Amino acid sequence: MAQAMRAVIAEAGKLTTVLRPVPIKKTGEVVVKVSYTAINRADTLQRKGLYPVPSGQTDILGLEMSGVVVDGNDNGKLGQK
Repeated sequence: MAQAMRAVIAEAGKLTTVLRPVPIKKTGEVVVKVSYTAINRADTLQRKGLYPVPSGQTDILGLEMSGVVVDGNDNGKLGQK
């Protein structure tokens, strides 16, 4: 599995692409290699500073996505789309 990934964040009111470490899954989670994502209304409000990042959550935008499970568990099997 890759060690870094591209991500979109809000920085100074603009969308910026950055490199971030690939997340390590927690109990009950899966890791998905994202194929497609979208910036939705909540993301645009976050970019404007009108919707704070929920406590303990990532600042990476793109709440909606599709991809393939690359590190699974009982809820998401390896290779599942």
